[in-house]
Amino acid sequence: MKEIESIKRKRTCKFPGCKQVLSIYNPGSYCYVHQRETDNKKYPPLSSVDVR
Repeated sequence: MKEIESIKRKRTCKFPGCKQVLSIYNPGSYCYVHQRETDNKKYPPLSSVDVR
């Protein structure tokens, strides 16, 4: 059986003010909610992109 890679325990989301403890299986720096927010800033929705 293949062992699942895990990450350091007791990490918290690095989003300002967020105290969410991250899963040992989450390799990112943000919780699920704040990861989506940071992704949206990097890649704005297509409706907000000027395509002229």
